[in-house]
Amino acid sequence: MAPLGERAALGQLVLKLTAPGVPDIYQGDELAYRALVDPDNRRPVDFDWHQAQLRRLMGGSPVVDENRKLFLILRLLGLRARRPEPFSGGYEPLDAGPGVCAFVRGGDVMTLVAVRGDEPGVAELPGGRWRDVLSGEERSFGSPGSVAALLGEHGFGVFERL
Repeated sequence: MAPLGERAALGQLVLKLTAPGVPDIYQGDELAYRALVDPDNRRPVDFDWHQAQLRRLMGGSPVVDENRKLFLILRLLGLRARRPEPFSGGYEPLDAGPGVCAFVRGGDVMTLVAVRGDEPGVAELPGGRWRDVLSGEERSFGSPGSVAALLGEHGFGVFERL
């Protein structure tokens, strides 16, 4: 169950940080937190540990299960800071099949998140050169394109137009 829960939690985080609106992250909830209750802002937070993990990621340390959530926050908030224009307006939904939530923000940021176990299909992708925000890999898209090829091992992908 843990891998499915992590996949769902990370997908929700990707949507929260790329969908319209202001993302809300509980203080101290930037790293994996395994509990059967909602995060509680009153619990003590080991800020030194959080900062050490952030410094490691920023220094090029590998992403592991423990810091994957922090890595996503770092990359996606960095994207929002670097490219505020796409996040200042609405979004254009992409038809990527019933098991995928997909949209483009401002024509320059594309998000795809598998939300069910359905096999992703084919989508009409916006053409051009794109960079995977999480891996740095550059790709060219043309319509139609395979959604499965865009989703990483955790079931999501975020791309910025070059």
